[in-house]
Formats: sequence, C-alpha cells, structure tokens
Amino acid sequence: MKGLFRQLGNALVRIESQPSVQDMHFVYDKLRKALPALLKRTGGKTVFEANVFKELVMLATELSNGRMSPNPIIKPAAD
Repeated sequence: MKGLFRQLGNALVRIESQPSVQDMHFVYDKLRKALPALLKRTGGKTVFEANVFKELVMLATELSNGRMSPNPIIKPAAD
C-alpha cells in the first residue's frame, strides 16, 4: 500500500497542502474499520452504492481535514 500511496501523493500535488503517505494510510485504515458499521447503517452491500460512497467521501474528508496541515511554503520576502 505504501507504494500506491506514494504514487497518489505524487499525483495530488497541491499548493496549500498535500497528504503524506502516513496521512493517506491513516485515512485508509480508519475508512476500512468504519466500513462494516457504515454498510449496516446505510443498508448498503458495496462501497460503490451512491449513498455508501458519499458517506465514505464525507468521512475521508473529515479525517483528512483533521489530520493534514499545510505544507510549509517559502514565500519571497515582501519588498
């Protein structure tokens, strides 16, 4: 998984924040653990059902927002 997360990190280049491999692994682990309860609560059978997928996206967003911090960007000195 680390190789996959490393490549995703390369693809997810952002100016303000970019998830680290550890951040992505953290979110993945939490989503995997939350999935059985989420499926039971929504009555879904797979993660590909719209309602289940929407819940996963919302949870992943919440987890990543609480986990990630902005990348340090060196800004040029103001004149």
